Amino acid sequence: MKSRKAVITITLLAAAAVALTSCLSGCAPKRTDDGAASASAAKAEKATEHVPEEECRTVPEVDAETAASLPWADSSAVIPGLEKLPEKLEPWSEVSVVKGDHALLYARTDDGDFRPAGWVSRGQAWAPEDKQPIVVLSDPDCGWVQVMTPASAAKPSVGSAGAYAGWMRSADLGEGWKVAAPVRVGLSEGTLTIPGVEVFPTVLGGEGTPTTTAMGYFVGSYTDAAQPFTGGEPISLTNIHGPTSYSQNAGELGIHFATSPGGSSHGCVRLPESREHARAVAALPAGTPIIIEQ
Repeated sequence: MKSRKAVITITLLAAAAVALTSCLSGCAPKRTDDGAASASAAKAEKATEHVPEEECRTVPEVDAETAASLPWADSSAVIPGLEKLPEKLEPWSEVSVVKGDHALLYARTDDGDFRPAGWVSRGQAWAPEDKQPIVVLSDPDCGWVQVMTPASAAKPSVGSAGAYAGWMRSADLGEGWKVAAPVRVGLSEGTLTIPGVEVFPTVLGGEGTPTTTAMGYFVGSYTDAAQPFTGGEPISLTNIHGPTSYSQNAGELGIHFATSPGGSSHGCVRLPESREHARAVAALPAGTPIIIEQ
């Protein structure tokens, strides 16, 4: 999908930098391996392990210059150091939100430390008044939780396709809302299933622009007049990134109506038979899990 710039002014970013001249110290889970990079699946498995308080590591203070240089962690952002997640995760039933206007997203380094990697906004990039869902993957430990993020860690490629996670301070998150049961996209069947609603036929990516298998969540929905092939219907954006780029974007995967029923997509999931299908997907609560599988 086409990338979008967050509707957040430079004034807000400057205010954030001033507010973060000295971030509060916390402690982060200490790595138990020899410091070498672990596989993403192993990282996710360890995310919920309890770490004794004496083994927690202090998070460095963040000065104003560093705070002002950090990117917004939206779907168009590429932030090195984020952790690629396995294709199968335990589904979640609710999401959190950022308590204030914004909060820091951290990436974990190979030696077990955490570094500030980006900003997470309370509002959506295209509609600041709409709250952005935060999917929490682990229980709080040393005051930290692992969270899914709309951003990716690398430009689109076969090796980078999937969904990503970073870390946040649990104190920065508040209660969000309940989400729906996981939506499933079956690549072999060419269908999208909303449990208890209907099964919709789809048009998927073709040779050279495949629709990737992954598990993620619906970031939210929006309309984009610059993409007339959607017929003005809502685009439901996910945090999943495909292996190829469309119009030089970050490979973010969306689900949308298509005015042309044939052919193949650039990796997105098209719903060509009815505008109502796209509207049904857009009506799901932001944060609802989506599973794309063979």
